[in-house]
Amino acid sequence: MLDDEFVYAVIPDHLTSVDRWDKILEKSAGGTSSKSHLELAIRAAIDSKYETGIDVVIVLSANEAVLDAASELGAVAHMAPGFFDVDSMIKAYVSDPGVDIDPSDDPYIVIVEPYSLSIGDPRPMSQIQK
Repeated sequence: MLDDEFVYAVIPDHLTSVDRWDKILEKSAGGTSSKSHLELAIRAAIDSKYETGIDVVIVLSANEAVLDAASELGAVAHMAPGFFDVDSMIKAYVSDPGVDIDPSDDPYIVIVEPYSLSIGDPRPMSQIQK
């Protein structure tokens, strides 16, 4: 938690760069890791909990295989249009009737980049929904 609000780590399955499209389930080339980019990103989010306040890890994807893998790794997996940018994917997620985020709350969103494993600064949901 951060300022008494939940913190959601969001891992998008793609970025705007075409060369990374549909690569999140591939094994990371760095080091001797046999883990996928997805697994490393989820682990990075979980490991940063004490620095970032992350409460929940969410993976957004249009790919069923990515969603299945995310669920197996303990993340919340949610279908999102593959052609959306990350903020649009988040907007689609929170507007889904099956997602239970209290509209009076303003949780923080932290983007976890699945290839560099960089963790963005927390942004209030209200900034994304503009």
